[in-house]
Amino acid sequence: MPSRLPIYYSDIYYEVKPGGSELNELLAPLDSDSTFRQLAMINSMLSFYDKTEKEAQYLQGFLFKNLTDEDLYERVKRKFPNDLMTQRPIFHRQQLLALMKKIWLKDSGGKLNPNDDLEARYRLGKACLVQNELLNDEERNKRLEQAETAGEEAVLTELFWQLLVTVELSNPADVLHSIVRSDEFCKILERRES
Repeated sequence: MPSRLPIYYSDIYYEVKPGGSELNELLAPLDSDSTFRQLAMINSMLSFYDKTEKEAQYLQGFLFKNLTDEDLYERVKRKFPNDLMTQRPIFHRQQLLALMKKIWLKDSGGKLNPNDDLEARYRLGKACLVQNELLNDEERNKRLEQAETAGEEAVLTELFWQLLVTVELSNPADVLHSIVRSDEFCKILERRES
């Protein structure tokens, strides 16, 4: 499925634009390990079963029903009554990977497990919506504006870096190539740390 503009937090909560602190508050009570595994599972589901419009619609609906509380569910339905979940998705791979990184780096003090706790699942769903807002980042726009003063090549380089993740997620490499590349990236990181 081609990438589509996701639903942002500010679309639902009337132009309120959350920041990193709001996301941290939502994630703080969550258990890091179980939440990371939950996000990885959802990412895998989107990766493997989001190939046709019918699959994408089913999967977005399933995630929407299971990760949003009644208030958020009704707000989204009121705001986007005629939109298919695939045209303005709440859940997508770039968002999930960013949240996985955030969960991995957070303090591990949380206890709520989204696999068996309804409140934790709803927190995770709301965190996904907040993460969408953060992906539409003012900082990236500022870097692009700064690159404009340096010339066309600087602008193209900045655009390349900003689009790389989305392109990679929209056009996944062969599994074997991905494993080899990931292994090489890990070796590069290990060399940098030593």
